[in-house]
Amino acid sequence: MSDFLDAEGFHTEEDDPKKARENFQAQVVADVVASRPEIRVVSQAMCYRPVKTADFDEVVTVLNEAYSCEEEGAEAFREGDYINKRLLAELFLEGGVQGWVVEVARGFEIEKDGAILGACVFRTDGTSTRNGEVEGKLGSIRLMGVLPRYKGLLVGRRLLEKVEALCLEAGCVRTMACVPAPRRRLGAWLEDRDYYDTGRKVPYPAGALGHQLSKDDVVLKMYTKKLEPKPSMTQFEVDPEEAFDKVCAARRLPEPEPEP
Repeated sequence: MSDFLDAEGFHTEEDDPKKARENFQAQVVADVVASRPEIRVVSQAMCYRPVKTADFDEVVTVLNEAYSCEEEGAEAFREGDYINKRLLAELFLEGGVQGWVVEVARGFEIEKDGAILGACVFRTDGTSTRNGEVEGKLGSIRLMGVLPRYKGLLVGRRLLEKVEALCLEAGCVRTMACVPAPRRRLGAWLEDRDYYDTGRKVPYPAGALGHQLSKDDVVLKMYTKKLEPKPSMTQFEVDPEEAFDKVCAARRLPEPEPEP
């Protein structure tokens, strides 16, 4: 039996930690939908677009809410807001930096129309090396966050997949993300999406970010993932009649009446 820290900070026991985590995440989704079904309606009407300068205030608000778990709770290690508008603007001045947001065209009177649910800032001009050899370009995720009330509804996962697709389109062979060591849930979330802990650690850049740490010796753990094109549906041969038979069997639907 293995003991691990689940998504709410409570210890649970399970033969397969990954399966237990998946079960817990499924329960979180069920609880969210049961308590606020309108949130699910909003989360299903998402679209993606590049960040505009006019978005900076809202993006800062979203990211600070998303990173609030670093200020309080079981994974807290610092004090104050994560980022401000000046720091965000400076990131884009570096060159090679992109920002994308996930928004809802219609808020259904729950959110405002066009509300931003999540944001990611990344770059695609890094260099990926393996065993001392250059293997191609590296995509680096600098900032990424989703409004806490939409966690568990695939908003973050879909945003990450969108960013990975953009990195792949830019010629990247890998993506990389740095995670503060205290944020065990985020590390586990990335591992569930095929990232792995490289074992490399660097000091947390508290000075550069203007953060006051509440824990000593905080480090960033480096995670990476190899990017591969997703196969298109045209690469698979599907027999329509066989597919229909399987759907009927799975849903226990009656077979269609034979034509006279």
